[in-house]
Amino acid sequence: MSDISNDELEELRELVKQAEDKGESSASWNGKRLNACIIAGRRFIEIKFKLGHGKWGRWIEASGIGIARQTALRWIKLATAHERGELTTATGIRKAYQLAGIYPDSDGSKATTGEPQELY
Repeated sequence: MSDISNDELEELRELVKQAEDKGESSASWNGKRLNACIIAGRRFIEIKFKLGHGKWGRWIEASGIGIARQTALRWIKLATAHERGELTTATGIRKAYQLAGIYPDSDGSKATTGEPQELY
């Protein structure tokens, strides 16, 4: 697990801090938080690849970066959905989770298009 540098760990710690900062509720702040989640998700994908099969779960728990494994997996899904262009109408994390199919829409279905959906 020493394949992950201290710089990579520090970058992830900073991204987690930004993504989980709920200090403001403005649209621009929500966009910044979402961006941090997507970037962190990309880094987690890179680390999973670097560590190899079956090692990432133990690494995330032992890394001390301050994030739950399930949250990291959600961010990986966000990064993947972003790469596919599925988050174009997302203005915040909840909406991005809906568009990525992580959270259900208000009608209980999973969002499958980039069309605007009503929030809860």
